Amino acid sequence: MRLPKLKSDARLEFALALLRMSPPFAVLLVLLAALSIALGMGFTVASGVVVGSVPGALRSGLASAAGARLIGSLVALLALFWVMQAMEPLHDELIGALGRRMGGTLRGRAMRASLGPVGTRHLEDPALQNLVTRVRSAITGPYTADLAVLGLDNLLLKVFQSAASTALIWVYYRWWLALGLVLLLVAVRTRIRRQVLEAAEAMTYSAPSLRRAEYYLDLALVPTVAKETRVFGLAEWLVERFRTSWLGSMRSVWEERHRKTRSSAPWALAVVLASVLASLALVGRDAASGVIGLTALTVTLQSVATLVRYLFSINLPELWLDYGSAVVPAVRDLEAATREPAPLGTSTEGMPRGSIRFEDVYFRYPHGGTKVYRGLDLEIPAGRSVAIVGANGAGKTTLVKLLTRMYEPDRGRITVDGVDLGSLDPRGWRRQVAVIFQDFVRYELTARENVGFGAIERVSDERALGRAAERAGASELIRSLPRRWDTPLSRRYSDGVDLSGGQWQRVALARALFAVEAGARVLVLDEPTASLDVRAEAEMFERFLELTKGLTTVLISHRFSTVRRAELIYVFESGRVVESGGHEELLEANGLYARLFRLQAARFLEDVGDG
Repeated sequence: MRLPKLKSDARLEFALALLRMSPPFAVLLVLLAALSIALGMGFTVASGVVVGSVPGALRSGLASAAGARLIGSLVALLALFWVMQAMEPLHDELIGALGRRMGGTLRGRAMRASLGPVGTRHLEDPALQNLVTRVRSAITGPYTADLAVLGLDNLLLKVFQSAASTALIWVYYRWWLALGLVLLLVAVRTRIRRQVLEAAEAMTYSAPSLRRAEYYLDLALVPTVAKETRVFGLAEWLVERFRTSWLGSMRSVWEERHRKTRSSAPWALAVVLASVLASLALVGRDAASGVIGLTALTVTLQSVATLVRYLFSINLPELWLDYGSAVVPAVRDLEAATREPAPLGTSTEGMPRGSIRFEDVYFRYPHGGTKVYRGLDLEIPAGRSVAIVGANGAGKTTLVKLLTRMYEPDRGRITVDGVDLGSLDPRGWRRQVAVIFQDFVRYELTARENVGFGAIERVSDERALGRAAERAGASELIRSLPRRWDTPLSRRYSDGVDLSGGQWQRVALARALFAVEAGARVLVLDEPTASLDVRAEAEMFERFLELTKGLTTVLISHRFSTVRRAELIYVFESGRVVESGGHEELLEANGLYARLFRLQAARFLEDVGDG
């Protein structure tokens, strides 16, 4: 595959980003590089003077003018060497600080870009996921922004050193030799660097395969899948799939690099070698005939060698810059792809006071095929408990995603107290809603954070945390932890503790109740107890209803027998409400709810009898 050429302005964009991030540091970096090269020029000239003074000093002695010049140049040489060595730690510290700051800034921008959109629809876009893979590779891969700063410094030194060497050849020998060497070496270098950039571009086209390879790697490394990996004997399969995906993504890169190297490297080496030998022969002839002295000869030879070394070579720090600087356009593209107008909307304080309504709502997931909803209508009265029941795939969880604005309806509208949900401040609305999802997150953080995320601004309020834990039945659990609230809930930490499924459910409930402490008025329980038996789930729901009496609560379950105490029950089938009413009312109607309730109840009684 012949890859298109990659634009070579990533370096400039990276440098400008560095300048915008920290102008004083960036200017200081340039000044230090310039000073370093100035000292290097002085060192080259001083070494030339030393060599040129040796014959005169040997003839006339150290007490002569030539001897004094030799001693003075040696002292200058040593002083320059000492200053250059003393500057090196300061220079390295500045580069390290800039690299860390640049890397942190870009990581923060990438996180804000991904978290910025109101909903989560963008996270399911394959094109955007390829872009995210590019960003992750540039941020956490082998060539990061931190290393790119080091590469940029190396490039600055190359540019300044090449300019300095050219000036020395111009002054001490021939201007046309200096100009000719620079033009020739820049032409060869440009050709070589273009090949490097084209290889870098190949990485962009390999993003889907690399994303698959990363997934296989995660399956091998993360502890959550370790049991199944071993039980089903997937180790060799995972290794082989990772190898196939990774090699498949890299093969085009290697092929392009090999093709370019094979076609260009021989002639480039021949041209450079011929030009260097011709230059050395010319300088040697003039030195032998007395046209130039030892000082000019020494300075010119050193400058030619330096010019060739810096302009002809593409070293590792330059690759760090070429690959690492790609993070800036990648992050910029991610920001552009996820940019949305600043969310402005009506205040949500005290909502809902009347009700939440779904009015003729149609919805289909991105790339999801069939519609989930085709004209959904339902009402959630404020201050009452509502249950949503139905078989798996009936569209129950989608209701929560639309209610929390993870997605927007394709048609129809959702209103809160008669106001279109889309016109409300999304962040303010989400502060009114607390959700315990079926796959609620078990954060590998402290107990304080796991509960406090319900209202992050009050995470240090231990009294409020304690009240939420007490209401959720988690107080005893918190007291039993080695460091109480500050205990990490993960065995990946030396002082961490892992929890059972039931304990995690109490923590998740406490998180939602902590949101209530902070003013949330709508609580949603979205099947977080699906792995429990019917009795345990019913007890969990009953406790939830007792704790949230007077609030707007929504219980979602595929078990009809566990939500009997809800004041209003909606029965979902194929994304529509087919029945609604109270438990007794729905039993009397003898419809779908009644049939499935009796079927599940009979199964429960059979299980109890067998026990």
